[in-house]
Amino acid sequence: MLATNCWKSCAWCLTLCLAVGCGGAKEEKKVVDGGAAPAGEPAAKSAPAPADDDPAAAVMAALEGVKSGRLQQSYDFFPPSYQKDVDSLVNQFAGKMDPEIWQQSFAVLNKAVQVLKTKKDLILEGPLFAGPDAGPQGAIARQNWDGAVAFLETLVSSDLADLEKLKALESRMFLEKTGNQLLTQALSLGTAAGQNPLETLKDVTVTVVSRDGDKAVVKMASPQAPEPEEVAFVKVEGKWLPQSLVDGWKEQIDQARAQIDQIKPEDLAAAKPQALGQLKSVDATLDKLLAAKTADEITAAAAPLVFQAMMAGQMFNTPAASSSPQPVTIRIVGELSDSQASELAEKLRGLADDALNAETTVLPPENGHTTIELSGVKSVSAFAEKLEFASVKAVDKTERVIEIELK
Repeated sequence: MLATNCWKSCAWCLTLCLAVGCGGAKEEKKVVDGGAAPAGEPAAKSAPAPADDDPAAAVMAALEGVKSGRLQQSYDFFPPSYQKDVDSLVNQFAGKMDPEIWQQSFAVLNKAVQVLKTKKDLILEGPLFAGPDAGPQGAIARQNWDGAVAFLETLVSSDLADLEKLKALESRMFLEKTGNQLLTQALSLGTAAGQNPLETLKDVTVTVVSRDGDKAVVKMASPQAPEPEEVAFVKVEGKWLPQSLVDGWKEQIDQARAQIDQIKPEDLAAAKPQALGQLKSVDATLDKLLAAKTADEITAAAAPLVFQAMMAGQMFNTPAASSSPQPVTIRIVGELSDSQASELAEKLRGLADDALNAETTVLPPENGHTTIELSGVKSVSAFAEKLEFASVKAVDKTERVIEIELK
């Protein structure tokens, strides 16, 4: 699905940089092939804002912003209230964190960057990258080392390191200041590894198929996709957005807020002594690595580091971080056979947001219905939009139930 892949590519870029989107003559816009601005160079000036009346231009501007390294332009695809929702989540999360743990965590990360920069040659001479069992990873590490370290350095020296700045962070400014740099660095690493998340954006054409007031249907096509795809759009606060995004937005934001709310001060206070102790241990190990003069000394000093880092990471293992949405219940009209139900369950699992970890449970048919429970789904309404092989009869976002009839 071309449109889905395009949104995934855009979302990958925006998420990466924030964590660390009536009939008549058809109007056609083309997103020309391009690339993010080179590292160290300022991004090109944003193109003029597209006319609010042109859904094709709105889509084109969002895709072109990602491709050309102007994430703030892509972010302007969202209306002000949506941007405010994102900012409020970041600010809410920052307000929940313990300042001392956060500061010490980034201090350790900064020291780790110094180790990776100053001890590069000794690390790459060690058995992990140069030994008989190193395999191709040694060559890959040498090729991408500087780029990976530069990406990490950009991240740990950004406003993310300052909890007070995070409490007032404006995502658009962060994307313009730091996000574009992170995007360029990440894409360079991906290209070197033979992976390019933006490949689906190459030579995409966007066509307005129909328009009726504040609703429109847009067709997206690309040489990279076997079939064009038509997507329903709706105008919100003067911005054209996919209908499925609008339908699921409030639910996803509310779920995110609820997860952040589960971070309790008393839980952080209880975990704080252990977390600071683990960070202190990692910091001491990094000091030994900085003092190392040979590859053997690096190997000896680094031996406990993996374990220490894993233990230090547990400080973020709060209920909010580990919680997941309740399973979705899919009620299918008709009593399916075991083989039919199993085949459908597998198809549904592949559509989940977390398809790798999603689990399905097929319940015995009852009252002319077959029921399948599915985990790994964030937005019920957005998931219902994916069920192209069925007619959706009803969606209950509160109870997380979808009723369908197979076509």
